[in-house]
Amino acid sequence: MTPLLLTALAVALPARVGLINVGGEGQLYMGACLATWGALTFGALPAWLLLPIMILLGMVGGAAWALIPGVLRARGIVNETISTLLLNSVAPMIVSFFVFGYWHSPMDTNKTSVFSPSARLPTLFGTRVDLGLILGSGCWACSGW
Repeated sequence: MTPLLLTALAVALPARVGLINVGGEGQLYMGACLATWGALTFGALPAWLLLPIMILLGMVGGAAWALIPGVLRARGIVNETISTLLLNSVAPMIVSFFVFGYWHSPMDTNKTSVFSPSARLPTLFGTRVDLGLILGSGCWACSGW
């Protein structure tokens, strides 16, 4: 639920200023891709350091993917609605390239490498709900919606 909350926020905030962003899905994919790279690359770090790095990498990945339509719109080349919509189909292909290519687990041909325990958010009260729910809700509360 947390990634969906943050993706909805990525669509809602531009709507407040009159922009149409239908590229939330692609931005989610690319943010997750860069955060996954961080988890696999820096997995030996302690959780208090690794989790903020992964969050920042996720934000950078999504923002970089949103930068493409932003630059195209600023230069007057193409409307952001069209470019974000079309880029939604490109992002899963890029992620698939990494998931089924470089990040394949050497032990199992059907899985990516396993994240270290420090790359997982702590759960709340022993349930499957993790700290991401509070983080996502906090972002919505700060956005003014």
